[in-house]
Amino acid sequence: MDEKSSRIAIASPATADRLATAAVARSFGLRAGLSAARSQELAVAVAELVSNVARHARDGTLELQRLETPRAMVVVICRDRGPGIQDPVAARRDGFSGGKLLAPDSSRREGFGLGLGAVERMMDEVEIETKLGVGTTVTARKWIP
Repeated sequence: MDEKSSRIAIASPATADRLATAAVARSFGLRAGLSAARSQELAVAVAELVSNVARHARDGTLELQRLETPRAMVVVICRDRGPGIQDPVAARRDGFSGGKLLAPDSSRREGFGLGLGAVERMMDEVEIETKLGVGTTVTARKWIP
């Protein structure tokens, strides 16, 4: 693989195209050495992260990298300038969005609350750093066998 890094800027939450960004991530994963199935999982995780930036933040960036150490992997780093996450542990659970657990009859304008949970399921390792009123950085890793 010639290209070791790709940086995707999410310019405006209102116009973030999660499907196009996911397609770029899938292609990147294939070039990096992930299988088709693992590249699709990478794409799902990226789509969810971009959706979260579009829904909750003013703007953000997404970066894809292929690293060799400590082992071969694709790394996704998603940074946003949003409100931050009050409870990062709870936010990883399905049904949690905008700082609260969504009721079954909640308006779906708030989403389904599956984003970070899906990222957890699709990636091998996920770290969330957040500061209220400043923003959130999610770093997710997918091992290359």
